[in-house]
Amino acid sequence: IKREKGDKDITTQTLFPHAKKIKGFFVAKERGILAGVEEIQFFLKTCTKLKYTFRKKDGALLQDGDTFGAIEGDVREVLKVERAVMNFFGRMSGIATHAHRLVEKAKKINPKIVVAPTRKTVWGLLDKKACIVGGAGTHRLSLSDAVLIKDNHLAVAGGDIEHVLKMFQGKDVGRFLEVEVTIEAQALKAVRTFEELRFECSRILLFDNFKPTLLKKTLSKIKKKYPKNKILFEASGGINE
Repeated sequence: IKREKGDKDITTQTLFPHAKKIKGFFVAKERGILAGVEEIQFFLKTCTKLKYTFRKKDGALLQDGDTFGAIEGDVREVLKVERAVMNFFGRMSGIATHAHRLVEKAKKINPKIVVAPTRKTVWGLLDKKACIVGGAGTHRLSLSDAVLIKDNHLAVAGGDIEHVLKMFQGKDVGRFLEVEVTIEAQALKAVRTFEELRFECSRILLFDNFKPTLLKKTLSKIKKKYPKNKILFEASGGINE
């Protein structure tokens, strides 16, 4: 909000030099999942003197034209924050809606599939929150949340996936231990190491930029060789709706 306003709102201050009470409404312009209500309520309560009400909660399905809230107070205060507030709702609801669409499509293929955002999010945890509202998972929230051994880690550590995984034996790895693979041979070696070391934590194998045909072929080999494995499989890179 401070960035929006700068030193002063020269337009509003010139047009409205005196106090004037107004009331505005939040209206959906298209069908979608609402997200950002909790964040906006916190902001309005702690940073403004405006009155506000919301008829819908995060996760509500809105139809085009639905009024889901109202804001009331001095015109100068309302106009100072309305654009930033709408930016919040627009971004978070847009992400929640898109995530919901992807989750529903995935469920039709296999109800066990989880769609999750990466950490490459512009608004960090707010974008993650919006995905959750839309029905997606979280994956890692921060680098301290779990172990994810990526290609750069492997490259700097010498490239031997077995050696790198052994370094985490007996260590606190957080929520899960995951390793990224880029070719079939790496994947098979990683699974073999997972099975041999018998980590007690959740184990995840991340297929990075695998073509669908190669991914199916590799998974088939893994399941044939290790039919009782309890590894989670993740695909990332080059995936669109």
